[in-house]
Amino acid sequence: MNPLQTAIVAHAQPELRRRIEVPEWSLDGGQTPLSIYYTMVTLEEQHQANDLAKSGALNKIAPYIVVMKARDEKGEKLFKMGDAQWLRDNAAPDVLQRIVVSMLGRISIEEARGN
Repeated sequence: MNPLQTAIVAHAQPELRRRIEVPEWSLDGGQTPLSIYYTMVTLEEQHQANDLAKSGALNKIAPYIVVMKARDEKGEKLFKMGDAQWLRDNAAPDVLQRIVVSMLGRISIEEARGN
């Protein structure tokens, strides 16, 4: 890699395992939030999710990104690709959107306001 490429990778840290806690999806009755682990969502993965959803709208691609990226602590996938439609039909939209916004490295309006 050239120095610019090295700087870009150092900033993005594409292989860094990140975590988001999802208390709404607790497996023990709400005592312990579910931890979802993921690596950076690449533009290619966003494109793949968009193709699967047939729309660039976040509410349409959110379940596909969650299915593609969500892992457990051991690195095992939490969902199969067929689960995307199930998530769209059954998961709370605000929870899915919060997970995906985190995965995309964006902050919510509430976070930006400091709430």
